[in-house]
Amino acid sequence: MSPLQELLADVPQQGRVRWIGVRPQSRVEMIELDAVEARREAGLTGDHSRP
Repeated sequence: MSPLQELLADVPQQGRVRWIGVRPQSRVEMIELDAVEARREAGLTGDHSRP
């Protein structure tokens, strides 16, 4: 298990999203969204940095 995975294993997985946005291309402004699909290992749909 990676050090990050070890740290996240102890963090409560509950919370509230108060703001979310994506950056569709490098060096452009963030786009504020009401909702976005988040995929494990893939990141946020529409975000340029997703793998």
